[in-house]
Amino acid sequence: QGFKCRIKAVLLYEFPAAAEFILTWCKSIFKSKIMSRFHLLHGDLNKLYKQVPKRILPEEYGGEAGKMEVLWGAWIKKLESYNQWFSEHEKLKSDESKRHGGKFNTGDLFGFEGAFRKLELD
Repeated sequence: QGFKCRIKAVLLYEFPAAAEFILTWCKSIFKSKIMSRFHLLHGDLNKLYKQVPKRILPEEYGGEAGKMEVLWGAWIKKLESYNQWFSEHEKLKSDESKRHGGKFNTGDLFGFEGAFRKLELD
C-alpha cells in the first residue's frame, strides 16, 4: 500500500541464481499480490516478446530500438539536460521558523520514556 504507483509487472531476464535466492526470500516479506507480478524469464525470448513489444527492446535482446550502448548514451544526455532542475531542487528545504506548534517532541507522541509497568505472568 506504500507504493506510489501500481506495479503491473517486473520482468527479470537472465537473472543470476544467487539473486533468485534473494527474490525467493523476499516472497516471505512482501504480499503475495506484489510477488505474483515478478516473472523470471530464462533463455526463451518469446516469453519476453509476449510481455514487451520488440520495438522498445534493444537489439541485443532481438528488439528494434537500437544498440544498448546508444540507448544508454541517449538517457545520459537526457538526464544531463535536467541538470539545472536537479541543482535547483537540491537546494530546496522547509523553513522550520514558519512551522506552527514549536519543536516536535517524541515524548508527546509516545508517552514518557522509561514509564514501564511490571508485568507478571503466571
